[in-house]
Amino acid sequence: MNLEFKYLLDGNFHPSSRVWIYQCNRLLTMSEALEAEEILQSFTAKWLSHNVPVKGAAHIFFGQFIVLLADETQTGVGGCSTDSSVRVIKDLEQKLGIQLFDRTTPGFCNQG
Repeated sequence: MNLEFKYLLDGNFHPSSRVWIYQCNRLLTMSEALEAEEILQSFTAKWLSHNVPVKGAAHIFFGQFIVLLADETQTGVGGCSTDSSVRVIKDLEQKLGIQLFDRTTPGFCNQG
């Protein structure tokens, strides 16, 4: 398994960018992942903080993790803009019938 997934992230984000990781309670199907990516890309393209665009990006890794980034060297992310991102994630939960806020689900287990 190739774990060198950093190359998939936009290298134009500052190393101190804020990162939120949401774990899905199950693997997304290909159609669900594509739909979620489209919704997330649309959100990050229009993401605002105090009416100023946020330099943001979203990715889905391993069919189970949503990674949301905001480069705060460009625009600080305040409470309202963070709330808007959480609303998008909660909307995805409803739309896809998944759970993204259950912190009791283990991510990866070592079987060896």
